[in-house]
Amino acid sequence: MMPSLGTGLSLLILLLKRPAIGGQAVIEGVMIRGRDKVAVSLRRRDGTLQTRVDAHQAWRERLSFLKLPVFRGAATLVESLVLGIRYLSFSAEMAQQDEKGNTTTEKNWKDSLLNGLSVIFALVLGFGLFMYTPMFLTNIIKADQNPALFNLSAGLIRFLLFFIYLFAISRMKDIQRVFEYHGAEHKAIFAYEAGKTVTVENAQPYVTYHPRCGTSFILIAGFACILLFALLDFVVVALTGPYASLLQRFGVHLLMVPLVSGVSYEVLKLSDRFAAHPLVGKLILPGLWIQRITTREPDPQQLEVAVSAVNGAL
Repeated sequence: MMPSLGTGLSLLILLLKRPAIGGQAVIEGVMIRGRDKVAVSLRRRDGTLQTRVDAHQAWRERLSFLKLPVFRGAATLVESLVLGIRYLSFSAEMAQQDEKGNTTTEKNWKDSLLNGLSVIFALVLGFGLFMYTPMFLTNIIKADQNPALFNLSAGLIRFLLFFIYLFAISRMKDIQRVFEYHGAEHKAIFAYEAGKTVTVENAQPYVTYHPRCGTSFILIAGFACILLFALLDFVVVALTGPYASLLQRFGVHLLMVPLVSGVSYEVLKLSDRFAAHPLVGKLILPGLWIQRITTREPDPQQLEVAVSAVNGAL
């Protein structure tokens, strides 16, 4: 039986009002951020499913200027990083408990300090590997005088390092498990966005790669770095002359990261909104191709974890 026009319009209105959700895979689980809640579901070693739901108000809801284009992207990136680290640490703690057979949830100051130092080390390593190293290598080949050539060369090296990094970690069994939960996260989100009740059965048919994925964001940000850093260098050189050192150039580029992330976020949102357009569909293909590395087909138990996280965040 065909639905009535009124029913179809009601369904369309319902879908348009549905808030966007997002998340990430964690250790043996999935974290999902909804409009006012964050939920993380984990598969414990004994096979049980553990779900934690926390109230959360997005930063853009607290400060009105963070709703503006570009600003919202930069804020969302930092907020996602903070939440991601928080719930990744939580999943790591639960995994350690399972490993040691310990059921206590208490955390002493030494654990907190070690976790904090680990996060700082990871951030420094990330900026060093993916920002400073490409600039250092480009400087070696004497491409530092032309801003366009310098940033194009650094960008290509950055992409190469990123692909090598992805390929290397994709060979690790623990990371492969995370990638399976990443695929489960996307399937559950697809079911939600289609207006269906989020169940394992409804989520199973969907693909594991999503146009709004963080992997696609990284790819867009890589291209944004080439363009925006080149424009910035042209302005700086025109106003103050050549950079005094590579470290000075690195520091200036580092200050531009919020702008790069904000612009990349807007591009990602637009690409998701107009993904059905033939041209846009072709432009987003590289991001979807890379997700064939960062996502894997989940098993039903992993998909159940993602479904639980999505429903917990709604």
